[in-house]
Amino acid sequence: MSHAVNKPDSDKACYAKLNWKDEQPFSAQYQDIYFSTENGLEETQFVFLAQNDLKARFSALDDANFTIVETGFGTGLNFLSTWQLWTECAPQNSCLNFVSTEKYPLTIDDLTKALAYWPTLVNYSQQLIGQYQWFTPGFHQLSFADSTVTLTLLIGDVAETLPQLKANVDAWFLDGFAPAKNPEMWSASLFQQMAKRSHHGTTFSTFTSAGDVRRALQDAGFVVEKIPGFGHKREMLKGYYEGSVVTSNTVKTKPGNKTVIVIGGGIAGTSSAYALANKGLQVTLIERNLQLASEASGNPLAVLYPRLTGQNTSLEQLNMYGYLHSLRLLTTLGFERCQYEACGVIQLAMDQKQQDRHTLLSATTNNTDDQFQPLFQQLNADELSKIAGVKLTHSGLYFPHAGGINTARLAEALVQHHNIRVMTNTHATEIKQTAHNTWQIWSNSVLIAEADVVVIANANDAANLSQSSGVPLVPIRGQLSYLQANIESEKLRTILCGEGYISPAMNGLHYLGATFTTHDNEAELRAKDHESNLNLLNTMSNTLYQSLHKNIVSGRVAWRSQTADYLPVAGQLLDADALIASAPRYNEKPENLPWLSGLYINAGHGAKGFLTAPLCAEIIASEVVGAPSPVPVNVLNALQPNRFVMRKLGLKQLAQHLITI
Repeated sequence: MSHAVNKPDSDKACYAKLNWKDEQPFSAQYQDIYFSTENGLEETQFVFLAQNDLKARFSALDDANFTIVETGFGTGLNFLSTWQLWTECAPQNSCLNFVSTEKYPLTIDDLTKALAYWPTLVNYSQQLIGQYQWFTPGFHQLSFADSTVTLTLLIGDVAETLPQLKANVDAWFLDGFAPAKNPEMWSASLFQQMAKRSHHGTTFSTFTSAGDVRRALQDAGFVVEKIPGFGHKREMLKGYYEGSVVTSNTVKTKPGNKTVIVIGGGIAGTSSAYALANKGLQVTLIERNLQLASEASGNPLAVLYPRLTGQNTSLEQLNMYGYLHSLRLLTTLGFERCQYEACGVIQLAMDQKQQDRHTLLSATTNNTDDQFQPLFQQLNADELSKIAGVKLTHSGLYFPHAGGINTARLAEALVQHHNIRVMTNTHATEIKQTAHNTWQIWSNSVLIAEADVVVIANANDAANLSQSSGVPLVPIRGQLSYLQANIESEKLRTILCGEGYISPAMNGLHYLGATFTTHDNEAELRAKDHESNLNLLNTMSNTLYQSLHKNIVSGRVAWRSQTADYLPVAGQLLDADALIASAPRYNEKPENLPWLSGLYINAGHGAKGFLTAPLCAEIIASEVVGAPSPVPVNVLNALQPNRFVMRKLGLKQLAQHLITI
């Protein structure tokens, strides 16, 4: 999905090349089978489900998370079999986190053909096939069964993706192609990475009994047992991690025992409430206005698309990860329910530099397999004009799945969850920690709520709460212009984006915007800002400008919240005063810093709230319950909210590694 930290030789997703033997898949790349020719399903059940004792462990969970990591997704047979077993015996409120690595994912046609071999799994395989798309390199998290089952696919070389995984693993499925055919998958470094994410008693199993594998696992701290294998396989390996200390700093919690307060009812707050509620937590959402999404999130239309540049930066990665996460979220909620118009978005290249970046981006990142509709296409001006329905003079990128969201409808859809209680017209003015390490929310002198966890998601108002006052959030005034549509302008079929954007006609209006000014508190609409928006329109399409420049009928002013480095803040807060007083050294261990247990922030999304806030909400929710992170560790560190105070203290290197595995 995005570039790895250590840039691979090719950033394109390379799909598996298969031969079919007796209707079963055979890897042309590795010259090996995907599953036993005797009975692949029974092999999975014996080697992985039985030897990790999953039936008994699932049944005894008592509302907790369970995390499995697999090396080699292949046809998805292990995942589907595990999901089926989970459905049969796991407690209703527990969550299964299944993570799988895959260097060469199957095409959707090959996956469909391979899974048709197992009719007993059809109810599960059809759901997987329904979400199986948009696999460029990186992390992809799919959600099933009302979000109680998640599948996180790490697309790329396991040597690059696994070191970036933040997870506390309960069981390992070692299921790459045979060590003789795929030795890189069975390296000592892989087993060391396994140990870092295991706790005492974490189990593993694998079909192989190779001596090199057994010795490397033992060297990494695993107790290894050789037992009879499946079918004609004489022997296989199973065992557990013997280490006495959990090396991950992730702590698992029982969702049913946690209560959460989310402050703020915009996109950051409502998506945070939704993500946490989906993990089984009881959430109270507090909003100071009478209605949700009343401020910066209250524009009549939010544009969803990733503004990509082709640069290998954390911001670029976040934009792509966030885009795919939001698309999948909208698919889950329902386009109609959220009034999401997937009309497509055109990102115009306004100069040669942008055009060159688009060319590089298309060559390195986009999906080129014919069986998958690409995330975007680089097209010339004439091609884009045909798609847009109006004359354009710039080349650019076309995102066919992108579009516009009705912000109020999305906010309402997100909070329609049985685990969410909404309190509007309630202003949180102070947060206090109790002697029992819970958090109280006060409105002036009135206690209004108390919970184990608090997520601050109130944009610029976070500066008024002492615990988050040190996060430098800058209010950015934006003025949107409403233009009356006419016969000529109604030909526009997609959203156009350059330095600004314009929407197709919606209920007789085009939405054009938006200005971007700091240190500006004026709430009234200004004619000069409407003129500025029209100038942006002229650079995108003179045809539309000529048609609409006299048609402004109204507008809207709101203040976005942005950080100095343009990246949002998402994660657990440190006690800034205690941090400054303790003067930590550059080599201080992150776990020894003064963390504010249970206090998080999701803010600073600027003009990209609907692109990044839902993903940041999922990041925080996963951390709260100890589930695997949906994004790589390098992105977690880029987003962590304490980076600014750490930099002021001269601890830039420590700030880049606060989040560890």
